[in-house]
Amino acid sequence: MKNAAAAAVVVCALCTVQAQPPPGPSARSAPSRLSALDYFEIQQLSARFAHGMDTGVAEGAMAANVFTIDGLLIDPRGRRAKGRAAVEALAREDPQRRKGPTNVSELLANLVVDPSEGGAIARTYVLFAAAPLPGQPRGIVTTGGQYRDDLVRTSEGWRIRRRVFVPADGPEPVLPRLTPGEAPPPPAPRPTSSLGLSADDFVGIERLYADYGHTFDTGSENGYGWANLYTPDGVHVNVVNSLEYIKGRDLLAAFAFGAYRVNGGFSSFNVAQAPTKTFLSLAHIQTSILLEPTPDGVAAKPYRLTGALGADNGVTLTPGGVYYDLLVRDAERWRFAASWYLLPGLRVPDAIARFISPVATRGGYAPPASSSVVRERIPADDHVEIHQLYARTAQALDSAMDNGNAYARSFTDDGVFTDAAGTVHKGRVALAALARGEPGLQRGPAHVEHFVWQIHLEPVTGADRLGVPEVRGRAYVVMVKPRSAGAAEILNGGQYWDDLVKTPDGWRIRSRTFRRVERN
Repeated sequence: MKNAAAAAVVVCALCTVQAQPPPGPSARSAPSRLSALDYFEIQQLSARFAHGMDTGVAEGAMAANVFTIDGLLIDPRGRRAKGRAAVEALAREDPQRRKGPTNVSELLANLVVDPSEGGAIARTYVLFAAAPLPGQPRGIVTTGGQYRDDLVRTSEGWRIRRRVFVPADGPEPVLPRLTPGEAPPPPAPRPTSSLGLSADDFVGIERLYADYGHTFDTGSENGYGWANLYTPDGVHVNVVNSLEYIKGRDLLAAFAFGAYRVNGGFSSFNVAQAPTKTFLSLAHIQTSILLEPTPDGVAAKPYRLTGALGADNGVTLTPGGVYYDLLVRDAERWRFAASWYLLPGLRVPDAIARFISPVATRGGYAPPASSSVVRERIPADDHVEIHQLYARTAQALDSAMDNGNAYARSFTDDGVFTDAAGTVHKGRVALAALARGEPGLQRGPAHVEHFVWQIHLEPVTGADRLGVPEVRGRAYVVMVKPRSAGAAEILNGGQYWDDLVKTPDGWRIRSRTFRRVERN
């Protein structure tokens, strides 16, 4: 499906080397000219491209419009498309007849964005999912690599001038240096993005999806941790083998806890249900989250991956389906008003259409006049920096950039990482050695392995009084070795449990423990 070899040939056929920034934090980085809103708008470009390529919607225009008018794409098959018309043509191609509103293929992780002379540069990890084989209910994760993007802020908003796919462990791209494009205007306060969402809105929506996995997969608070992510009359619908329609927080809590089930149109309730979930699960990974404003709130469309332990105690990673969610904001936070989950290939039910407006009628999200501003517990700039810290740390570990020191600088001077075997790596010398690995270990700028999702952040009570903001983080991580053909090798998986601290050099990891996934 994705020919990594072809990509390498095309990339290598180009000439002069373009320097790329190190993926790890510098010892003391210069202040960024990019705001939290810039980061979220660039994040949405990648989500729009993924959904546009997977669905072919609007005759390919969704995927094409993330580029400048003369933008360049070098895709995973090594094909070169210059200009929006050429990208539209690639997005329309569907030789396997799998494209449509529930097709799931491009699974994103680890976005890093840095300012550049002409605008911004970004790196994003991506895995590709293949369609289910005949007689199999699920697809497989196959190829993967990185998208390397050069971006510019235009009169239309942020756009990609050049996107190059670099296959996992392929050769570094050698590309002609771009001439400076339309330079970003001087920084100025912008209350909302082009979607009508503020930075706090983006943070709240990102927190909602992080909470989703960590509450449902653990059954926290007897299921109410997950149920309270919904409005009081919120609805969750699974369209899988049969229709599971669950409305209201009490039933949603019982469902998350495992006491309420709907099967074949019949419901059952077990009031004596014993807890069946663990704190170390990867069952609900949501990524490539596309946001669209609607008159009722925000329509969100995430893809799902499922991590678990297989029968042989090996970790598995299986692509799932797609969610159609309606998100609304109350006085406390963003919540789900409705969430529909569909497997790939299923028809989108008519009931979903009520919160998916035609593209032409969308004018941005307008919160109700009576709603107050919801300030997130972690400021947007800190939230974005912490998310980029997770991504930079993964990229620095995989690349062994700067002889492992880029990874070490993700930690405080006395930072600690405890691995799955319980081995403690303390201090930057030991952490750099860990990133370098044993002789012969595959590392390099095109190596991808650590995919991090569902980053759940909690501020430490009282930290502000001490003058040192601190945050506890938990994130799902799966170690994946993509292949040029066939199923990817899943090396390991679990969660990072982190203590994070804000230093004069920015956010750093003070303590990280990797805990392997457990069987529910």
